[in-house]
Amino acid sequence: MRIIKQSDNYSKATWLKTDFPALIIDDFISIQDCEKLILDGENFIKSQAKSNSVIHGGRVMIPFSSNKFNELVKESRTWDKFSRIFRNKCFKFIMNELNNIQNLSEISKSSIEEFKHTELKKKDTFNILSKFNFGDLEKKYSALLEYKIGSIPPYKLLSISLLRILDTYFRRLISFKDYLFRKKPLIPLFDYSFSSNGYGREIHRDSDNRLIVVLLYLNNLDKYTLGGDLEIYNIKKEKIKDNKYPPQPNKKDCDLEYIIKPKRGRLVMFVNQFNSYHGVSEMINDTRGRHFIYGGFTYPSSIFVNNKRLLNTKSKTEMFLYN
Repeated sequence: MRIIKQSDNYSKATWLKTDFPALIIDDFISIQDCEKLILDGENFIKSQAKSNSVIHGGRVMIPFSSNKFNELVKESRTWDKFSRIFRNKCFKFIMNELNNIQNLSEISKSSIEEFKHTELKKKDTFNILSKFNFGDLEKKYSALLEYKIGSIPPYKLLSISLLRILDTYFRRLISFKDYLFRKKPLIPLFDYSFSSNGYGREIHRDSDNRLIVVLLYLNNLDKYTLGGDLEIYNIKKEKIKDNKYPPQPNKKDCDLEYIIKPKRGRLVMFVNQFNSYHGVSEMINDTRGRHFIYGGFTYPSSIFVNNKRLLNTKSKTEMFLYN
């Protein structure tokens, strides 16, 4: 097991010695940009405290596609500029680094070839209200999605459910058209997240439709914080039955390969395949919080998913989180 510390310096992109393609690089964005993003982001989160939803025990998540994030970029030039260039920059960066990987397994080679044949699309074509210019209705619908379920009247909840179903079928229809024309579209689904004490993630691989996972840290954790580290795991060979790798293996069935400490400007990217096991150790004794960008490049429909990459195991993609 290896610990990658804050003091370690990965000035060049480095592919880690893992069972799946994963790389790390420091200073992907500057310290100054990190500080500006945190300053504006922290103030915004505090101003929205009553409506913030908390997941995974202690994480506030603001998807780039949400009304709340639109408010953030209106208030912050730094976030506006960052959100415009970050996703394309990540896509081009990992594409450029693909030829530097060595000692890949056959399935990992297949995963890399799969990524090479994709194309990046904007995530602006799968909302049926937006597509057909129902401007006012779309704003009302999007605003409702920001509320907690308990505060929404039942008849409005029914409307939201119906619109989500329509959006789902609309997305599948567009995906089927792309599939017929042999396209492999990826959409960039990202969020700005802030985590604090209690936050942690179990060992898992990401959902089926996500092909590339991206994690960018915006700050260092203080010296008294325990946890909050990215952990990369191997599943023990004797625990594999019939060549099936569970999406969420038990911790006792895995060996810890890497512990990666958060560091401002540090970027971690990896291919999401059957054995891309990772988690986050629970945060304890934290006083500052963990600011980060999480997301990746995702197929809009399972019709594009290469089952060989996942060895026919299933983990549903919750596309509605990014509506």
